[in-house]
Amino acid sequence: MEYVILYFGVMCFVLFFYQMLILPALRLSLRYELFSIRDKIRSIRHNNREKDVLTLLDYMERSACLYIKYLPVIDVRLIRSSGKIDAKEIENRKKLIDNCKNQDILKLFKDMTNILVKAVSFNSGGLIIIMAPFIVILLLYIVLWSSLDIASHKLLENIFLNSKKIETYCGDDDLSLA
Repeated sequence: MEYVILYFGVMCFVLFFYQMLILPALRLSLRYELFSIRDKIRSIRHNNREKDVLTLLDYMERSACLYIKYLPVIDVRLIRSSGKIDAKEIENRKKLIDNCKNQDILKLFKDMTNILVKAVSFNSGGLIIIMAPFIVILLLYIVLWSSLDIASHKLLENIFLNSKKIETYCGDDDLSLA
């Protein structure tokens, strides 16, 4: 019982340390990257006048601003709950991205996607910290169970293959159950 209390005390300290000291620094770094991307998008928009490119840049700028605003709450739960998105709108945006020939815009889009993935992983880090011991125990159980299963199969194979040795060891010539 003491170990359980000690475990939860240590996990509380680790989680507090992560969410109060490490996570804000990581989020601030991501915010600065998003501000930089947003400024680059505005610069490209200033120099470009194609309608499709301007539509894509508006979409990307709105997305960057939303990422900046909601960076602390972007996590796995938010992504799972955002299932009610208009499929037609997504398809239109995907076509805009696929038809874009400007490599700078595509690079900025990939950078924004990478930042979003980092934000989700950073903000879900507390869950990973809490679940890590349970995952380790589950993996150890699976590994040990599979190794025991393999060992028992090998033992049974040895018993059946070496039945003559067992007969001579037991001293019985007739091992039938009749």
